[in-house]
Amino acid sequence: MSKYSVTLLSLISMLMTTEQPGFAQNQKHTDNLRNPAAVQEANFRDRLTSDDCHWAWEQLEIEQAQEIIYAAKKELPGDGISIAHIDTGIIPFPALQRNSDSGLYSAGLLWGPKINSFMGIMNFVQPHLPAIDNNPKAPNFGHGTETASLIVGSLPETNVPGWGFKGVAPWARLLPIKVTDSVVMVGNISTGGTADLRNLAEGIRLATKLGAQVMTISLGAVFDQKNFIKTAVNEALEQGIIVVAAAGQTLPIDIVPLPANLPGVISVTASTRPLGHWQEAFSGKNISWAAPGEDVCHFGIDRNARNPPRLSQLQQVSQILSRNGAEMTLQGIVRRSSGTSYSTAFSAGAAALWLQHHNSSALAKLYGKKNISKLFMAVAREMAMETPPGWNTDKHGAGILNIRKLLEAPLPCRSVDTSENCAVKLSAFLSSASR
Repeated sequence: MSKYSVTLLSLISMLMTTEQPGFAQNQKHTDNLRNPAAVQEANFRDRLTSDDCHWAWEQLEIEQAQEIIYAAKKELPGDGISIAHIDTGIIPFPALQRNSDSGLYSAGLLWGPKINSFMGIMNFVQPHLPAIDNNPKAPNFGHGTETASLIVGSLPETNVPGWGFKGVAPWARLLPIKVTDSVVMVGNISTGGTADLRNLAEGIRLATKLGAQVMTISLGAVFDQKNFIKTAVNEALEQGIIVVAAAGQTLPIDIVPLPANLPGVISVTASTRPLGHWQEAFSGKNISWAAPGEDVCHFGIDRNARNPPRLSQLQQVSQILSRNGAEMTLQGIVRRSSGTSYSTAFSAGAAALWLQHHNSSALAKLYGKKNISKLFMAVAREMAMETPPGWNTDKHGAGILNIRKLLEAPLPCRSVDTSENCAVKLSAFLSSASR
């Protein structure tokens, strides 16, 4: 057996036997209800303040970006945009769902008993079920709910005093597609035992078939020898879908995973409150940019069952059946964690606002459908980045995303341009942005 084979087997063995959360999530809150001292420490740590949570929204200028959307079109942020959320599935808390003011359709999480019947399989782990996260023993239980909350979540009242929670594009339609219980995929096996590269590839293909305009993938694979993922991603890019993926963290090897390392994919790493690169996140020349990812507040499952939050008005509770058929009553709470998963969710929400602001149909007509993702990446990297002193653009991407700047950035063509003139301008802009 070669030295390479021994190293590979050792890596796989470590991933399968440790409690490593994986390279798209690094939870800082652990459950240890048998240890009263640990519970007391967790209670103190979870007493978040508005200042603890609001910093990421301030850095991204999310509120200002949402105001731009409303001022320009009198539309709610995310309205009319479909986002495929390829992850561990969803726990359908009310915070992820809402009705539009017109009452014509549901915004936020697209969920209900009829979804599978007219959209096909949405759960590639348990095809007979909707895309539900129902395995509490999995290392990443709740991961899909957490990342979804940063895109379409909405909570006017939370367990954080003085801070209302709102995702980047809360009125977008979120299409949950479950492909795994674990965010780490190594070949055809994962730490959760249910992930398969074909699941991820088929989830990407389903999102393309359903007409998603943005695809967010906060998980990754190490190997894909048959190019299942690469082929599916290329099909999505050809259809003009903006594919956003986590650059990853915490493995002993600093390697950006699939699909984040594929050409054309927005590869997102994590930044910190002091405007630095999160030290546990991966680095590489193929990273597009960073977004807040260390100590980020998000909605998720209350992991401290002895001290549930008191949400008098919203009652964020969800009842689901676990993998073994047992009924679970889950309490929702705003929590704080770290990971490039959260940076990816922020960036996917930003893509939705950008498409809404410029009208996705108009963009396709003017620039060509297959150029939409290239244009988005170029505009963001050239005109929507914060580059603090000492930022290494060779290793950590073009900078830290600012969503307000993204929406205010001019595009290379105007509506009066002919298709020939626009093609010339677009080519020159993309060429300049790639240098």
